[in-house]
Amino acid sequence: MFQKSGYCKQTRAVFHSLLLILGMQSTAWADTVTRGPYLQTGSDQQVTIHWRTDVDSSSRVYFGTSPSSLDHTAESPQSGTEHVVKLDGLSPFTRYYYKVQAGSTRIGDTSNTFVTAPQSGKHSASQGMGTG
Repeated sequence: MFQKSGYCKQTRAVFHSLLLILGMQSTAWADTVTRGPYLQTGSDQQVTIHWRTDVDSSSRVYFGTSPSSLDHTAESPQSGTEHVVKLDGLSPFTRYYYKVQAGSTRIGDTSNTFVTAPQSGKHSASQGMGTG
């Protein structure tokens, strides 16, 4: 009789190793986000979103001006554990909602939001880029 837990661990390790050898990415087990997501380098028309995962995986961000309609996507051409995705073509002084995806894991809810900076030359004391 074999031990079920040891057998499962070995099977998973062998399967994952074969996928790596073949140059494929395992999506059978969800990636774990270990840091973030967080915002960096924002302006009136773009923002960069960062996050980290425990294993190499692809990077994609779903975003839009309504939490129920994330109808735009941006992604990084590289996979890795450090994820950096730049969102371009945004409207100035506009609230956006977003979810990040690493491999098969999608993270985010209505608290994942940001406001782009006001258009250059149109500043007021109460305007600026911020997070919700």
